[in-house]
Order: sequence, then structure tokens, then C-alpha cells
Amino acid sequence: MDRFFSIRTGKFVTHLLLGLILSLSPSFLQPLRLASPLVIRWSFLSDSLMGVAPTGDSDDLYLSLLPSTVASLAGNDGALRWKSDVGGNISGSPVFDTQRVYIMSEAQHSGGEQGKTLGVVRAISRASGVTLWVKEFTPPFCSGLTQGTVSLFACLDDGRFYSIDKLTGETRWMVQFPHPLVANPALEGDKLYSLTTDGYLIVLNQRTGNVALRYRTEAPARLQLSVGQGTIYYATEEGFVLALKERGGSLTLLWRKRVSAGLQNLAATPKGVLITTQDNFILFLESRYGKRLWKRQMPARLAAPPSLDNESALFAPIGEENCVALSLRDGKVINYLSIGKDNSVIASPLLAGDRVFIPTRKGLLAFAPPQSSPRLKPTPFAR
Repeated sequence: MDRFFSIRTGKFVTHLLLGLILSLSPSFLQPLRLASPLVIRWSFLSDSLMGVAPTGDSDDLYLSLLPSTVASLAGNDGALRWKSDVGGNISGSPVFDTQRVYIMSEAQHSGGEQGKTLGVVRAISRASGVTLWVKEFTPPFCSGLTQGTVSLFACLDDGRFYSIDKLTGETRWMVQFPHPLVANPALEGDKLYSLTTDGYLIVLNQRTGNVALRYRTEAPARLQLSVGQGTIYYATEEGFVLALKERGGSLTLLWRKRVSAGLQNLAATPKGVLITTQDNFILFLESRYGKRLWKRQMPARLAAPPSLDNESALFAPIGEENCVALSLRDGKVINYLSIGKDNSVIASPLLAGDRVFIPTRKGLLAFAPPQSSPRLKPTPFAR
């Protein structure tokens, strides 16, 4: 009888634990992508990479090269597919969809207005690199491109906010603000979010351009806005991070935390906000109350924004030979990616599929799981 009871009890406990695990977030059961062994599969050697992040997917990559060239590489082996000279100075990372790549640049006016600078948006065929349309704006842009399903969004230096048709380059709508933006527009669902230089957070309907909400911040924000899971995060000059949520047709302050006098970057994640500071620290605050879940110091300053997936992040300390991958769950180091001696990262890495593409002073490095090798032990920080 005792043995029968012990077996039944053991089965009950096993089923209870299994049910508890399955009730947790699916990400709990998934391995961390950046924790897998990653080795350099190929490199695209060039000293002409610009300091803007590459974009693309595991099949096609898009790089910005000095002085005014966009290059397309094959993701599996780095073979050059095409190059396209866009003219002027490329001013932001390319964005892309299934058919086209969109480039933002600045150029001098070729007409009678001497010294006048134009903002230019150009659509290039993803397959061939041929220019499909070009749209010019005056004055130039104060933000990068943000793309929705049918539109590109950007703001000019004079406060005009544009929605540009991705197929034709024509203006879908334009909204004039008294002051320009200080953050790239963030898109979530049907809404666009940004901050203005006079200290307002604005929320627009992306289809119509109508201002849905407006919130007076404590001071003009210095860092880029970040939005995730309906929570809006922004930072002030004084080192505060604030979180807002839409409730009852208005924006409500969830919490306000002083983090550091030298904030560097912040990025929304599904469970909170990741913050880097100028004194080499990384902090993770949970979304509901702003409670700090962990804090870690890096060996050097983190100038480039981190690259994120759902459960981990990749950082590039200045002057170090390793990029560092951390778990967002607890801030622990899960991997190191070595970029080699006398090299440095010049922009945020790109995570695409099971691969990591790191832009460096010497060229682009493509990391991927080894084709057949035992699990590798991470190497320590290079000193």
C-alpha cells in the first residue's frame, strides 16, 4: 500500500511540475540563440563601411559604404550581389521589405539655390539594385526612416512629418509640428510615437497622420524613444527613465526612475527596458513598476545600441576584442564573439536567423553555428 501511494504521489508531483513549466512563457523552454557556439563563417573585408547598422535577413544583407554606395551581400557566403551609388551622403541605415530597399541620404541642390541641402529617399530593387523612384525634400531629415506596411515615415528639420508611399514615393499625408522630432518614429500597431524638441510625446494614427494623443514630458528627452508591448519608455537629460501606458484614451505615467546622469541608450523588450549608461553599466528594469532586475558592468563604454532578440542581447564595448552576449533573464554572460585584434565595432550588429553580422573597422564579420564541432567554451574578455 505504501509503495502504491508513493508511485501515485510521484506521478502527481511530476504532472504538477510539468503543468507548471508548460504554463510559463514559451520562451522559458527555448534555448537562448546567442548562447549557441558561433564561429566566423565568412568576412567581407572593407575599410569603407559607414558607421550605420547593416540591415537585411539571413538571405540578403545591405551595407552602406563610403562615400555614397549601398551594397547587397548574400547572407550565406558574403558574395557581392550588387552595388548601387545613391549620390550624396547616406544618413541612415537602409530599411527593406520583400521587394525594395529604401535609402535616406543628403545631397546639395543642383539648381540655382547655392548651398541648399536636400533630404533624399530612394527606393532600390532588392533583386537588382536598380533605382525605382527618388523623392527629394527640403530641408533635410532630422530622423531616420521607419517603415510600416505601406508607408515610410520620417520628419524634416522644420517639423514636417511625412508618410511616404513605399510603392510610388508619393506623399500619403503630411503633418506640420511647431518643433522637429528628437527621436526616430517608433511604430507599434496602428500608432506612431515620437518626441519633439519642445518636450512633447506625440502619438499619431499611422494611416491618417491624425494626432491621437499628446503628453507633456518633464523636459526634452535626450535619448531615442522606445516602445514595446504597449509601454512607452523615454529618458531625460537629468538621467531619469519614464514609462507610460495608454489608459482610457490618455497616457498614464507608470513609473519614473533615476538611473544615471549619463544615459547612453535604452531599448524596449517584451518584459521591460534595457538601459546602457556612459559609465559602462547595463541595467534591466521590469515594465510594470520599474523594478531593477539586474545590473552589470561592462569592461568599456557601449556607444552602439545593443542588438536584441526575445531573450538575449549583444553588446559591443569600445576598444574590446569581444562582443558580449547577455541573457535578459538575469544579465549573465552567455557568449563572447571575438572580432580580432586591432579591430573595433563601428555600429550595432545585426541578428538574422541563426546568424550574427558585426560591422567593424576592417569589414563585416558573419558569425554562425559551426557546421560540425563540439560545444565551444566562451573565451574571456580580452585585456
